[in-house]
Amino acid sequence: MPGRLINLAKRNRISTHDVMSGEDEAAANQARECLKIHRSTLRKLNIMESVIHRADAGDLKVNVGPAKIYGLSVNGIAEIVKNNRVIAFVVAVIIYLLQAAREPVVQRIFGTSS
Repeated sequence: MPGRLINLAKRNRISTHDVMSGEDEAAANQARECLKIHRSTLRKLNIMESVIHRADAGDLKVNVGPAKIYGLSVNGIAEIVKNNRVIAFVVAVIIYLLQAAREPVVQRIFGTSS
């Protein structure tokens, strides 16, 4: 059964050639196949480098939604809105409509309506 790193690599189409599972590495260690272990370790480092690069570039594909990534706090929701132009536009329109609807009420309270 592949681990999280291998699943992440497959989801992002990163090569997993020469990668061995922990059980396979233990068996290779018992058989003194150091070259296979070395290749597996180097490939895992290469995968980690690719994952970090893609995460930095914003191109990493993960199997969770924005709510799980940013959280459902005020700051998390603000971050989701900030990172999605469509949601930011919808929120801006809603805020505009709320302010437009509120203006006559405020004018009536303070007696500034014409």
